Order: sequence, then structure tokens, then C-alpha cells
Amino acid sequence: MRNASMDPIKYLMKYFKIKANQETLADVQRVAEDISRLEEAVANVQRREAEIVAMINPPAFILQRYADEFWGLVGVHLSPITVPYPNYKFQYVSAGGNSGQTVNINLDTPTLDALSETLVQKIRWAKSVAGQRALMTARLRGWIKDRDRHTCQNPACGVSVAVEPNLLLEVDHIIPVSKGGLSEPENLQTLCWRCNRAKGAKMPA
Repeated sequence: MRNASMDPIKYLMKYFKIKANQETLADVQRVAEDISRLEEAVANVQRREAEIVAMINPPAFILQRYADEFWGLVGVHLSPITVPYPNYKFQYVSAGGNSGQTVNINLDTPTLDALSETLVQKIRWAKSVAGQRALMTARLRGWIKDRDRHTCQNPACGVSVAVEPNLLLEVDHIIPVSKGGLSEPENLQTLCWRCNRAKGAKMPA
């Protein structure tokens, strides 16, 4: 239990038989990307709800004591939506059942990034498609969006969060990894989800 709490990735791979191969790495990256998108979508919903609350601005004591009744009368339904992170659990219970320990590992974005980096180190396929996708951590995606000022880099679009606060932005490989593109800043750009879907795996014109 102590070892699992100190080195969760190692024991996650060991006891749940996560193999260090290209297929596993691709699966981890797919889950990480899906969760990252979901996190952004949930954050957009929460920002919008905060805007609604600020606009109505109910008295604090009403929210403390009569929140459900108040929002019901106003006709607003605040969503309790959260990101349903997959969870692994290490649990030990003594023979007599009198004591026990539990270590929970949520497969959130930092954990998935750490798992991807561990897999890359083990399989050492830095130039492969899976290896390049593994380099696309949440930190790198955030850096690219900041660099591009949270604006779609498609010249025909150019929409930004400044104009559309709930815009869903994604980071795209200009030269797709399936065609040899690398996960390096000069080959990455911010696109809105519409432009990214339209581009797909096309080469730049």
C-alpha cells in the first residue's frame, strides 16, 4: 500500500497488467484526449452557470437556506455535472477486518499524462505515431493555446474565446502524425472544434 501511494503509475501498470506497447499507448492517449475535451466542456458549462448566477445575483441567505426552491421558482436548473474520472483502487484489509488501507488513483489528466510518459520511456518509440501522440500532454496543449491567444488559427475562421467565451478549442498537428508530423510547437496550432473536424488528417495546402 505504501509503495502504491508513492509510485502509483508503477503499481497501476503492475497489478492491472497495463502493457508497455504501442496499442496501449494509443488507448491511453485516446482516453486522455477525450477526458481533456470533457474537462473543457464541463468548465464551459460551469462558467456559463456562474454568469447566470451573477446576473440574477440572489441574496446569500437565500442560496444558503433555500437554494433549490429559489432556482425552481426562477426556472433555472444548475447542472451538477462533473468529469467521471475512471478510478483504480488498491485496498488492504487485515485478516480480522479491524483495520485497512486504501489508495485511490483517479485517471485524471495529470495521471494520464504521467502514464503516457512512462509508457513512452519504456517503449522508446519517439518517432512513431503513438510516441508523438504521447507527447501531447495537457501542459503542451495549454501552452499552444496560450501562444495562439486562444484563437482558431484557420484564416477563414479566426474565432476566439474573447468573442465566444464558451468556444471549444483543440490543438491540431499541422502535418498530421500519420504522415510524419511531430509534436513540436512549430507543427502545432490551435483550431476550434469545427475547423479541426473539417481538417481531419489532411496535409496543409
